[in-house]
Amino acid sequence: MFQAKVESFVDKHENVETARTIKGKIDWEAWVYGPGLAPIKQDFTTPLLLESQAMAEAYIVGAGTTGPADFRDYLDNKKFYSNLRVIFQQYLVQNEERVTKEIMKKID
Repeated sequence: MFQAKVESFVDKHENVETARTIKGKIDWEAWVYGPGLAPIKQDFTTPLLLESQAMAEAYIVGAGTTGPADFRDYLDNKKFYSNLRVIFQQYLVQNEERVTKEIMKKID
């Protein structure tokens, strides 16, 4: 049923030749019906995710004496939205053996 819906969508939104090409590239057995994870690992890394992790790393490297130059971005709700804050905090938790009380005071 899923396969039919996807193929119908492709047929509706693409010309005949493009639709045939797209549908011919889909390995339904591997992606949908086969066991295990999808055959291609997706990478959802974004520049903002990396920036958030880099900000946390800069605090760790600063050892409580310095912070990142862009630390004010964390306070900007439009640029540094809640998911990026979670990534920042997760990075600190994942590196807790490197995080000191002085670093936490600097972040605060």
